Amino acid sequence: MDSIIPLVTFLLGIAAGGGAVWFWSKDRIDRAGENGKRESETDLATLQERLTGRDASIDEMQVKLNSLQSGFDAASSETSSLKQEIARLQTSLEKERKQSQEKIELLEDAETRLSEKFKNLAGDALKSNNDSFLALAKTKFKPIEKSIEEFDDSVKKLEKDREGAYKGLRTQVEGLDEAQRKLNKETANLVGALRSPNVGGQWGEIQLRRVVELAGMLNHCDFHEQQSQETDGKGVRPDLVIQLAGKRNVVVDSKVSLSSYLEACDATDEITRTTKLADHAKSVRSHIRQLGQKAYFEHFDRSPEFVVLFIANEASYSAALEQDPSLLEEGPEKGVIIATPTTLIALLRTVAYGWREEQLAQNAKEISDLGKELYKRIATVGEHVGKLGKSLSGANDAYNKFVGSFETRVLVTARKFSELQADAHGVEIEPIEPIDSVPRKIQSHELKPKSFERIESKNIPIA
Repeated sequence: MDSIIPLVTFLLGIAAGGGAVWFWSKDRIDRAGENGKRESETDLATLQERLTGRDASIDEMQVKLNSLQSGFDAASSETSSLKQEIARLQTSLEKERKQSQEKIELLEDAETRLSEKFKNLAGDALKSNNDSFLALAKTKFKPIEKSIEEFDDSVKKLEKDREGAYKGLRTQVEGLDEAQRKLNKETANLVGALRSPNVGGQWGEIQLRRVVELAGMLNHCDFHEQQSQETDGKGVRPDLVIQLAGKRNVVVDSKVSLSSYLEACDATDEITRTTKLADHAKSVRSHIRQLGQKAYFEHFDRSPEFVVLFIANEASYSAALEQDPSLLEEGPEKGVIIATPTTLIALLRTVAYGWREEQLAQNAKEISDLGKELYKRIATVGEHVGKLGKSLSGANDAYNKFVGSFETRVLVTARKFSELQADAHGVEIEPIEPIDSVPRKIQSHELKPKSFERIESKNIPIA
């Protein structure tokens, strides 16, 4: 109770002070209110004007604000969409990153396992291949090993055979050496024999026959050997007479001496060799002059005015020309043509060609004669054909006349039997058709006899 009294007293004091302050403040407030009212009215008018202007600005700003608000709303909406899209993409990217990471982990794991697997497989395969290769090598190389062993045995056997062959070869070489010595001896004997005119002439005739055979001029067809002719009371015996086409002849002589040439080949010093070769050239020149004096061609009918001197050894002829080049001119001047085997073969083949041409000409003549005979026979056949055509035309005319007479005279009466019902079982007489075609006349004048007689009278050749 005692505590409430001071409190009430304090409150009453406050209330009294507050009332005094209120009255004082109210007076001042009233004065200030009037002043403020006047100022406020003035300010209000000013503010009213400003407010009117600002209302227009506010309206304009409101329009802009609305436009900005619309743009802001659209931007906010687009931003929201973009945020959603970004969020979706981030989510998808995170998902993809997780999946990629999982795949990478799977690949790394698979790579690790595959690497281990490949290592194991490679080791197994290498081991298997090594085993297979060794087995295959043993299988494949076993025949080779056997072949090598056989080859080694063959080499050893061959070595033994070689030793025996060398012994036999040594024996054969010794035999060949002995044969060579005998051959040298026989060659010396042959050279000595060739120095003889008779033997040398026979050897030349043998070479001449060989050349004729090589040229294809067989002796029973194109030439005759060892014919003899008389000249000035002496026998002239050419070695060969070549028959030319057209019944002409060419005389060949092969009896030139080679003794000086053979001695030159056997000479051991150059002086002797040169001397003997000069003698050989003189021998050839002497033989050319002898042949020119014999005038073989005068004793054979239709023979060219020259004789062929056949030298069987071309080296001997070359040696003679080397010593005396004028032999090339000496021969033609004396009516002598020098021939070696090569040139004589060319001459004989030319003659053979002439014989072939002669045979072709003879065949052409026979073909011409056969053509004339065939032409004559064809003309005779043409004459017979013409007569046959005339006979056929006559038979055709006679047949047509018969048909006309038969139809106009016989069938008219025969058909009356049918009208009188006297025909045989209803058989009708078939009409007979005349033949309008006629044999074709011969148009070629060669098949007419008069034309052939004209050709025969003028002796026109048939190609």
